[in-house]
Amino acid sequence: MKVDAVIGEDDFSEKMAKHINAKFIKIKNTIFPDSEVKSSIETEQIKNKNILLALRTNRFEPNVNDAIVKIYFIVNLLKENNAKEINLLLPYMFYARQDKQFLPGETKSFSNIANLYESLGISSILTINSHLYGKTPDLQSFFKKIKIYDITPVKIFSDYLKAKDLDNPIVIGPGKGADTLIQEMANHLDSDFEGLEKERDLHTQHITMKPPKAKLENRDVIIYDDVAASGGTIVPAFELTKQYNPKRIFIVLPHLVTRKGIEKLQNLDSELITTDTFFSEEHKKFTELTLVPLISEYLNM
Repeated sequence: MKVDAVIGEDDFSEKMAKHINAKFIKIKNTIFPDSEVKSSIETEQIKNKNILLALRTNRFEPNVNDAIVKIYFIVNLLKENNAKEINLLLPYMFYARQDKQFLPGETKSFSNIANLYESLGISSILTINSHLYGKTPDLQSFFKKIKIYDITPVKIFSDYLKAKDLDNPIVIGPGKGADTLIQEMANHLDSDFEGLEKERDLHTQHITMKPPKAKLENRDVIIYDDVAASGGTIVPAFELTKQYNPKRIFIVLPHLVTRKGIEKLQNLDSELITTDTFFSEEHKKFTELTLVPLISEYLNM
């Protein structure tokens, strides 16, 4: 994918531009007292250029709706200034967890977001391990015109874990929906895996899990899922796993977001490992692995 300029708000976007030898154009945001946002960029080098618009939201205080409004405003500005091609990098795919109507009367949230992106004339979207990764229907099925790159970070995680001198590891998924993720991780680690059986009350969101079938005693356990926002899935999986006396537990999440969820997981007796799909200037008490080289490889293909 040819990219002439990367447009973004932070050092993640700037590092991406350097990795692919593209120009970096910084977004300047003004927030008015009534919370309205005004975004501006330098437009002198936009005409006939292939653009990558890269946006993240705050890890501890996320505001995905602001990010979507910025996408709408900036993409239209790029079209007005005759950009040749507009591609979108969303390390975390906003609203992908609302991919269906779970109860009558609920909005089709992600379908509407997909329709919005399609209406803007975006050529492609790159994201990291969306909530629909490895599932049916997949992320691409929500888009007719836009090419989707749903990129797995499993190699980054497995390389990091291999350096931990793992002892008879096993990869655990907190629910059958994580089967693709845990199988990929297990293949990289040459280990076995198991998806825990879980049930969620759609009204209360309370989760119950059945005991694992595999023996976990004195083994290194990797709990692997796509995202944690409240800790409501990962905490029960950790507590259940802990009962079987594993040697160590690692919690691995491509996406870790919200102060409440982060604080819950940091209180567990486990190393918490994630990626930089979100930004934050706050001190981190967890391991954050960068995705810049991985995404750059896809952009240079």
